Amino acid sequence: MIVLRVLTCLTLVSLSGGQTLNLYENVTLIGGWTVYPISYIVVENASVALWCKRDDTVIPVYQVKSFDETTFGNAIQKFGLSYESGTLKLNIDRFSKKYEGDWRCYATVLDANLRATTHTGPVRKVELAVAPTISQFTAPNTNLSDSVTITCGSPEAKPDSSYLFIRRQKTGQILKNASLTKTVSYTIDKVKETDAGLYECVGENKAGRRSGTVYFTVQTVPHTLILNGQNSYTISQMDNIIFRCESSGIPVPGIWWFHDDQMQKAGEQGSSILTITSAKKIDTGTYTCEGKNDAGVDMDTVVLQVRVPPDAPTNLTANGRTNVSITLSWTAGSENFSPIDGYEVIYRQTGSSDWMIAGNFSDGGTTTEQLVEGLIPLTDYDFRVRARNAIGEGEFSDIEKLITHPNGKKC
Repeated sequence: MIVLRVLTCLTLVSLSGGQTLNLYENVTLIGGWTVYPISYIVVENASVALWCKRDDTVIPVYQVKSFDETTFGNAIQKFGLSYESGTLKLNIDRFSKKYEGDWRCYATVLDANLRATTHTGPVRKVELAVAPTISQFTAPNTNLSDSVTITCGSPEAKPDSSYLFIRRQKTGQILKNASLTKTVSYTIDKVKETDAGLYECVGENKAGRRSGTVYFTVQTVPHTLILNGQNSYTISQMDNIIFRCESSGIPVPGIWWFHDDQMQKAGEQGSSILTITSAKKIDTGTYTCEGKNDAGVDMDTVVLQVRVPPDAPTNLTANGRTNVSITLSWTAGSENFSPIDGYEVIYRQTGSSDWMIAGNFSDGGTTTEQLVEGLIPLTDYDFRVRARNAIGEGEFSDIEKLITHPNGKKC
């Protein structure tokens, strides 16, 4: 007797829709068995025929067992099982997932004494075809002049697929054609900006045709420019100024503003405005607009000078004194981008709250010395000095305490 038995989940290789497997092409002899190729991949709902034959087998009866080893009550009607001239043939009209797996044929030979010998046939692996899904389609962003490899594939496809790489921006230009593989790659050497665009990968096998697209971006280093037109600006305190910056690149750069080393503004894309209102001395410095994306960084700078009153003079001291006068000298403070045009010297007797002007002169800031007369001998005095420019009067210097000499003494 011949027994056709499913050993695992039943799976058959399908052919293109509706076709029947030709049992008599490319037959192979394996251990006394005549079989068709060992494995098949077939499409869903195809008609499939499994068959086996042994030349030493002349068996008038046969049986078929189910997947769980129980006997079918009506196997011939269920599977269209037939036996003729030693060949057992099983037909499945509409192949589906539940029939996927390994199939095996058994033959039982009776000798003259009616002793049975069972022969086990080779495993026939039958699988349901799976169309490519293009589940692996990547195109990493890259910089100009670099090389990039675009990869497309569908490892789960059965059988392996044929692929086409197509450049959609160029009227469907075919870039590469590859057959019977799980993945395929296309390499672009020395990338140019014109290589950016939409690429399509088309995979096809007997189960179907699928495609996927990916947009390939060519990254470019930012080009950043402050648009005001000058490298430096000088404004007066309480004035307003606006700096405008643009940064171009792929992807669009983000823009960061810095005042010296301190960040002032962040997060805008492509263009940005930095506004300084009611300018003060602390606003003086270098302003940097930095454009940054994945390809790199570029920056532009502008210098801002804010004119404010002069800084307070330092090193106020006495260069000479008598019993009724003191000669003062000092070191000029910073003019703060507006030339010093004069000084004011004030004094008082120590302990008094009434300050008096000893000198108020405008000579372009060239003189840093003042004679204070009419003082009282052997008396303590407080002295201060401040500068002025076109913006206004600066802060007074620290108080310098000095004493006049007694009567009759000079130095």
